[in-house]
Amino acid sequence: MFKFKVYIEVFHNDRDIEFFEFKSIVNHTIEIMKYNIKTLSCEMISNYIYKIISDIYSGRSMKIEVSEDGENGIEYNYK
Repeated sequence: MFKFKVYIEVFHNDRDIEFFEFKSIVNHTIEIMKYNIKTLSCEMISNYIYKIISDIYSGRSMKIEVSEDGENGIEYNYK
């Protein structure tokens, strides 16, 4: 079981990103990916999530954590 955390840069404090919508986008991305997830590394999963989100929210820094069973995993900082 993979676990995910996605952090994204915001530019101001007045609902720059609607986080319920953001969470929905992340969940939808993971849902699409779930059929191939067993063949992907944590790094590949992180890069896929980043690609989808950065197409929608371009120009923002992101940090994505992906772990297997919440124990072993990676953390990527995208600028």
